[in-house]
Amino acid sequence: MKQIILDILKAGVRAPSGDNSQPWRFEIKDNVIFIYNLPEKDNPIFNYKQRGSHIAHGALIENIVIAATEKGYKALVVLFPHGAESDCVAQVTLEQTLVVKDPLFSFIFTRAINRKPYRQVLLSSEQKNSIFETTKEIGSGRIILVDDMNAVKKLGKDFSINEIVMLENRDLHNYFFSDVRWTDEEEQREKTGLYAKTMELKPPQLAVFKLLSHWRINTLLCKLGIARFIAKENAKGYGTGTIGAIIMEDESPESYIRAGRIMQRVWLKAAQMHFGFHPITGVVYMMMRIRDNRNEVLSDVHVNLLRKAYHDIEAQLGITSGELTITFRIGDGGEPSGYSSRLEPRVEYIT
Repeated sequence: MKQIILDILKAGVRAPSGDNSQPWRFEIKDNVIFIYNLPEKDNPIFNYKQRGSHIAHGALIENIVIAATEKGYKALVVLFPHGAESDCVAQVTLEQTLVVKDPLFSFIFTRAINRKPYRQVLLSSEQKNSIFETTKEIGSGRIILVDDMNAVKKLGKDFSINEIVMLENRDLHNYFFSDVRWTDEEEQREKTGLYAKTMELKPPQLAVFKLLSHWRINTLLCKLGIARFIAKENAKGYGTGTIGAIIMEDESPESYIRAGRIMQRVWLKAAQMHFGFHPITGVVYMMMRIRDNRNEVLSDVHVNLLRKAYHDIEAQLGITSGELTITFRIGDGGEPSGYSSRLEPRVEYIT
């Protein structure tokens, strides 16, 4: 049983997380897995109320549920068994049943972020319906998809405001660049963090990006307009493909975990369709903090930029109710240039 659970968890930890932070550990007792959040792992500015980590845990749980069926087990999930304030985000009990081959299982190991610009190949009605069905499969939330070219381009510009704020704010800048893994050797050694190859930078862009990692150089170049230039260039890529959003009923921790399950299932379906998938959440995550008047680090100028971008995102997506938890794009981007590694599951056996 130990090996079965370990195999299931090895599939589970293939889930995405903010800058590949992998904010989880596990305790195992007989056939029960307790999943714990590691609050210190993700960027505290973006990870407001641990919502980014909860989304990551939702993706982890979805992988576990799918992988369990391959081993002949049904995963019974109870969220926050010790209360919503606990770092124990889920208790998963494995009950033996018939082996069921889930067509999404193999894509757990091939799914990857794809930040390339996407070709203007629209999803078919059948593909869209498959994505919309995901909320019924999870039993919560709703999905919005937008593929009107003008709306997509406008959304791309709104998403790119994140780059301006990230480069011009010292705290965000330092957190971001501390997570970058510049070389293959560093990525393989750490197996966490943002692998430079996944950013899809051309050699001249990578050289500039390395310069920007030094705050004093970055500050000088920002005065010359580099942050806004980068945002403008990135907006061209963000504004391609189909833009999607996951809307939940409320902002509870449980809703964010379910949103993560929905996101991961959509991502696996995208991989099955041979499409790329790219979560673009910076503006949405920073606005969560601003809406709650918990802004300790952002300037008034940046707050105003973010408010304007966020309100336009809501307008372009047609959101009038519910909690906007995740925005993403999906489309034909070809093969990504890099793949991030994962740490082995951090497991403790208890009696």
